[in-house]
Parts: sequence; structure tokens; C-alpha cells
Amino acid sequence: MLRPFRQVEAYVLQHVDGFGYKGVNLPATEALAQRQGNCMTLALMTYAVAQELDVHSRFQMVYTEPVLTDVRNGLAFISDHVRVFLYDAPVGTEGVGGFMTAYDRVAVDYFPDPFNRNGGLIDNHEFLAKFYRNLAADALALDEYNKAFYLIQEGFSLDADSDSLINLMAVLHRRVNEPELATQWYDYGIELGKADLTLLANYQLLASNLQDRSKADKLADMIASLPDKEPYDLYLMGRDALRKQKYHQALDYLTRFLNTSAYYYPAWAELAQAQHAVGQTAQAKRSMAEAIHRASNKEQGSYQAKLLWLKQKADLSKE
Repeated sequence: MLRPFRQVEAYVLQHVDGFGYKGVNLPATEALAQRQGNCMTLALMTYAVAQELDVHSRFQMVYTEPVLTDVRNGLAFISDHVRVFLYDAPVGTEGVGGFMTAYDRVAVDYFPDPFNRNGGLIDNHEFLAKFYRNLAADALALDEYNKAFYLIQEGFSLDADSDSLINLMAVLHRRVNEPELATQWYDYGIELGKADLTLLANYQLLASNLQDRSKADKLADMIASLPDKEPYDLYLMGRDALRKQKYHQALDYLTRFLNTSAYYYPAWAELAQAQHAVGQTAQAKRSMAEAIHRASNKEQGSYQAKLLWLKQKADLSKE
């Protein structure tokens, strides 16, 4: 008979066979019933099953090219990649700070890729806070502000210094026309050392809307001093440049984004727009053809497209 931690692994792997890898955030029971969900949903499902069987579990962040699953109502939806360690030790076992090498363990990873880099372990509270963040972003995209506020507060109860929750709270206050409170949250994030590109870019947008040129310029300098941008940040900057008819900037940002995230077909169509605007007609036709080709599999979702892309990339590395 399988030991409990192996039972959890077997049960989860059995139920993800034929699973729809879509960028949706679902509770564990709904994920099992609907047989779909994103990486965070699958990790939550594994955690829930482990809890039922009294199996100790830990989460590990995995660093890869982020999966840009959607852009809705001005919000970019990015998938975190996590994997779950299941241990031959019961919940509440002492010494949970590391990998617990004294116990047998197994890693459950739904999107293995040889190009991934494994990060540090995060505790259950931090993982659950990330899931509340995802649910809050879903609510914010639907303009369900009260629900989003409640979910952000629940996230803060688990991880009080979460940079993404701080940014979401500021965005929420901006959306409900409370710029003073939004400013306070952005300043709080900067004071905590949480000034990543997302927070600074959103703060700069608020400053521009308030016609505070001095603050906007200061934030622009802070953004320029940041290390290399994440791919999805390049995409959002490319979209913004396209909207402002800064076509050469859009070309630069979108091309750099597609170099690492070619699976995201809307970017190909937007690149075609920028290319057409600067007279690159032949390139625009090729980019639009690429967009149409990749969009033909839209029903598979961005996750399936990313999985195919990763597989192709891994196959090339073996040649």
C-alpha cells in the first residue's frame, strides 16, 4: 500500500490527466469538478488533498518566463509558477524551515521545464496570500470593488508585506476615485522596499492623472534605474506606446517581449500594427500571419500554447 504522501501524489496526478490548463483561479473542489485551472489552482488542489490525508506539504517558487494569460480592464494577469513538495511526515511536523531532508519527499510539478530555476520555499500562509491576490485581481477586473477589498484584506492577514497586495490595494483606491489613499499605499510600498516596476508604473500613471509632473518625472527616473524588465512589463509598455502612437517604442518593447513569450498571440497583432504604422509592410504581414496562426488554437488557452512552446524550446536544446 502506498504511504500517504505517495497517495496524495497518485491522486493528484490521476485527476490532472486531461485537465484543462486555463488561466482561471478556482477553489480546490471546483477545480476537481471542472477539471481546469491554472498553476496556482493546481497547487491549491494538491495542498487541500494533502491536508485531508494529514500529509505535510511545502511550496517552492519556480522562476521561468511568466505566463501572460490575459489583459482585462487594464489589468495584466500573470501566472506564478509553483511546485509542491509532499513529505512522509504529518502536518505540524517540527523543523519545517527547510526541505526536511530527514523525511522522504516527492515534488509535484505541473509545468516542468529544463529552463526553469528553482527558488526558495514559501510557507503555506504566503502561498494562500498569493491565491487571495489572484482572486482579488479577478474581482477588480470585473469592477467588483467591495469583493476585491475583502479578498485583499484576507491576503494581508496571511502576508502583511505582500508587494502585489499593496499594489492591488492602491489600484483599487485609484479605481474608486480615492487618489489620496492610493498615493499612501504606493508610498508605503516604496518605504518597504517593494518598489518593483508594476508598482512604480501604476504610481506614475496616478501621478500623471493628477497632473503632478514632478512626481511623475521622479517615478520615471526610478523606473529607468530598475534592472531588466520582466517580459510582461515590456508587453504592457509596448501596448501603452502603441496607444500613444509612439510606434518605434512599441516596436522595441513588443519585439523584446515576443523574443521570450512568442506564445502570446495578441502581441503579434499589436506588433503588426506598429510595423504597419512605420511603413514596414512586409514585416507587418508576417506578424499578422503569426497572430492568426497562433490564435487558431485559442480554445486551448494561453497555458496550452505556453506548454507547446516550452516543449518546442526543450526539443531544440537537445539538437
